[in-house]
Amino acid sequence: MVSLCTPRLDIPGAFDHTNGAELRGLVADLIQKDADSHHVYFNDYGFHNHLVHQLLADYSLGADEERLKDIYKTGSEKQRPKVPEKSDFVWNSEHCLGHEEYYTSYFKFFLEQIKSKGAKACIEEYIFQEDATNMYARFLSGAYHPLIHTGYGVEFGIPMLVAEGLAQTAVHASLAAPLFSVTPPTNSETPSDSPTTAITIALSTLDDHRFDGIVKWEDSPKINALIDRKPNLVREHVDKWIVSETLDGPTGLRARATELQSLAAAVYAGPQRPGKQITLDFFLMHALTSSLFLHSYIELLTPRYGAALLRGKFAVDLAYYVSRNRPLLNLEQFKSYPVKSWNEIISKAIAHNDEHVPKAIRGLKHAAAYDATIPAETYQAMAAMTIDADGNWNRDGIGFDEAWQDIPNSTEALQT
Repeated sequence: MVSLCTPRLDIPGAFDHTNGAELRGLVADLIQKDADSHHVYFNDYGFHNHLVHQLLADYSLGADEERLKDIYKTGSEKQRPKVPEKSDFVWNSEHCLGHEEYYTSYFKFFLEQIKSKGAKACIEEYIFQEDATNMYARFLSGAYHPLIHTGYGVEFGIPMLVAEGLAQTAVHASLAAPLFSVTPPTNSETPSDSPTTAITIALSTLDDHRFDGIVKWEDSPKINALIDRKPNLVREHVDKWIVSETLDGPTGLRARATELQSLAAAVYAGPQRPGKQITLDFFLMHALTSSLFLHSYIELLTPRYGAALLRGKFAVDLAYYVSRNRPLLNLEQFKSYPVKSWNEIISKAIAHNDEHVPKAIRGLKHAAAYDATIPAETYQAMAAMTIDADGNWNRDGIGFDEAWQDIPNSTEALQT
């Protein structure tokens, strides 16, 4: 099974994995150990096992052997043990889909499928098939985690992680389904010269007062409230975003994937309020950390599936932004943010105890390499801000005034 979990370091268009190349064997062993020992969730509330995410994020940022071993030791202490296989497992049955007790059975099933068909074929067959399994919606539910975990497998070329990601997908609920058409749309029939970008569409929701009051401060989870009440409004705005089934061109997959990186960075960092301490939304952070994998996906997948993936990702991004009460975005404020070098930022990210911090830094560093619409200095400031926020994520809804009431003032805060 080693051939299914050995990280590659030479993936065109993906993050630079040259740091720590000599540690590939250690990383592969730790990934395999996690797969053999642990469940997809680390508690009974559906909180995801991020151990592999942190290992690979820190590895690609240049972590040394001691740090990687420490990540595994500390992270494994809180994991749930792997559940046994179930004798009544049928991969596409209702009594298995969406039920985490079948995770091990799903993992074994998808591992065998990948050995037989390959990772690309399995992603296309099982995520994008149009049937009652709702795998497409499951893949885009769970705060992006099935997309993220599978994305690590795609980015690093580790088929075993793709199998884990598909198994994660299968045991997630399909809560995001109302955000999409019955058939994952590609808009291939629409003109290919549309100037409308993901970020302009997101900002246009500020003027669409039909969204006003749909999600309330007391709603929890807020994304569920939006999906339950007005998913059609999200779909209406997503339909303005044209994605062509070609890699290049203004609406091609590469340009549109970069737009989603830009959008994710903007909604992640942009909602700061003058005079207040830096505050970052936990769920908009996941929009950012999941955006890193889009280029790896579209270079792998058949274009029509790549287009469907991008449209689905945009729908979820837009839904999370609306559910956080459509916060105002001000990217100009980062021009005066105290400067940190990328070396300092990356060093602190590697050492951070919150596994989301290095993931967010990777997302910003990767976006800065692709996106020309946001200055590189702004991405660097966002990364410095992430380090300064120190993993203290806001889970309440950063666009609501109530979310800022207990956040301390700061004399060194961003200014308008």
